[in-house]
Amino acid sequence: MYSDYYPLDCPTESITLSGLEPYSVYKISVIAVNIHDFSSNSSTSEIRTLQDVPSAPVNVSLSVINNDTLLVTWEPPLRPNGIILYYEVHKAYSTDSQSTEIYYNITMSTHLFITGNSSSLSNCTIRVRAATSVGLGSWSFAGVVSNVSRITSEPQNLYIYSYGVGTVYLRWYQPARPNGIIQYYEVQYVG
Repeated sequence: MYSDYYPLDCPTESITLSGLEPYSVYKISVIAVNIHDFSSNSSTSEIRTLQDVPSAPVNVSLSVINNDTLLVTWEPPLRPNGIILYYEVHKAYSTDSQSTEIYYNITMSTHLFITGNSSSLSNCTIRVRAATSVGLGSWSFAGVVSNVSRITSEPQNLYIYSYGVGTVYLRWYQPARPNGIIQYYEVQYVG
């Protein structure tokens, strides 16, 4: 809680308080002081300051899910300065022939799955910012994704057959896009 006092020369009966935090509640009262004593506090009034643009979202991260999907996650700004209405995610990438920018508006969530082909996801830049009713805040830099096309796609046509007590047989085909020599497969199961 923040408190301060402002001694004023009479006959001043008003003041502007500045430097207050946006979208914060303050309790304000006034006392009169004369040469002899202090008065009682006036009635206390409570007021909320106006909203402002938010600071940048924090802990923004990128995860490559597969050749066709990125996951962008973030946490709300440390100083929202109001009610966050939505987040704007910006993706920029270049191919040999053109540069492209795409904006996504996200409400009620702090993550986004971005899908596309490997050329639109490789060497792309991702940024995130938040918006209040006053406007858009500053960007958080999430990072640059490179070489998505080198990621192996998933194994195809998984077939599972149970042929004995406690025994199953698995068969699959190699990934459609191995993007190199497959060194090994890892089988995961939960019982």
